[in-house]
Amino acid sequence: MRSGVFCSICILGCVVPVLSQSSPTDERDSTSTVSGHIYCADSNAPARMASVLLQPADAVDSYRPDISSRIATRAESVQTVLDGSFSFQHVAPGTYYVIASAPGYLSPLTFFSAHLGDDSRSQEALDEQIANSLPRVTVKPNTAVSVNTTLERGAAINGTVLYDDGSPASGLVVRVLVRRKDQWIPFPFTPFDKAIPLVQTDDKGAYRISGLPAREYLVEVQMNLSKVSYK
Repeated sequence: MRSGVFCSICILGCVVPVLSQSSPTDERDSTSTVSGHIYCADSNAPARMASVLLQPADAVDSYRPDISSRIATRAESVQTVLDGSFSFQHVAPGTYYVIASAPGYLSPLTFFSAHLGDDSRSQEALDEQIANSLPRVTVKPNTAVSVNTTLERGAAINGTVLYDDGSPASGLVVRVLVRRKDQWIPFPFTPFDKAIPLVQTDDKGAYRISGLPAREYLVEVQMNLSKVSYK
């Protein structure tokens, strides 16, 4: 009995030093803070409640303008507060893009759609546009980083959907299509393009889609009919 108790105490004594080496505090010693402000370019006002992503740069840099290509998202997201400020805590060292978006404003990554069906635009042109549109920050251990950026107001499409008898068609889904070579396809969203959602017509049949980059669009209205039977 005494020998068994003595062995248990020895085992516990060996485990405790090993656990102490994996303390979360130690893992955060080399991290930093990335903070800044987001502004609206059309009003110079703070962009309140805007979404801000801190995206590893390699995920964006590896993008290629093909319809089958997607940007793998491993980003952390925060929202700006009333003065347009944001802050990311405990950021690991590395290189990141700061990607901000808000309803009605252009997502910095919507310019990828401009390359669809345009073979004359080179990868070098896309890389240059990324460099000019996205703030890029390099995070070093225990060194805070500050960055400010602005959001550009996008275009908008609005209208009214009516049935053939003139009554409003409410509750219908409306989306925009873009031309890719000889066909029309849905607007090519990236995982960050939350500012251009599918919209529904209201009780008067009206709709509005905002935050669009300048280009040619086709508006598509979807009506799905269902039948429910009760027994």
